[in-house]
Amino acid sequence: MPVAPFIASVAAFNASPDSASYAAVVAYTRSLAYAHGADGIRANAVAPGWVRTPMSAYEMRLLAEQNGTTAEVEFQSVERQIALGRMVAPAEIAACCLFLVSDDASFVTGAVLVADGGGRSPTQNRAV
Repeated sequence: MPVAPFIASVAAFNASPDSASYAAVVAYTRSLAYAHGADGIRANAVAPGWVRTPMSAYEMRLLAEQNGTTAEVEFQSVERQIALGRMVAPAEIAACCLFLVSDDASFVTGAVLVADGGGRSPTQNRAV
C-alpha cells in the first residue's frame, strides 16, 4: 500500500535559511521509505519549482514593488530562467503525485521527483 507523496520544493536543494523545512521533508521521506519498505509501504516526495498559484502571484507582486516593475514582468524574469520557459501548473504537479502512488511506480521509494521544468528556483529572486 503506497503512501501519498509528500510535497517538498526544489528549495530543499538550495542552501538558504528558508529551505530547511523542505530539506527536512526530503530527509523524512527517505527515512520513512527505509523504515517501512519491508512493510510494503512506499514513501516519495515531489519537489516542484515555481508553480503558478496565488502564492507565486503574491511573491511576484512583492518583487514588483521592490523592483518598480509589474508582477507580469517578474513572472517573465523567473520564467526565462526555466529551461521549459514557463512555470508549472498545479495539475502537472498533481500528475506527478498520481504517478508516484500508481502501480507504475511500484518499485519507487525514497525518491524525490523534481518537477521544475529544468531549472532551480533561484533563491536570489525569492521575495520570501
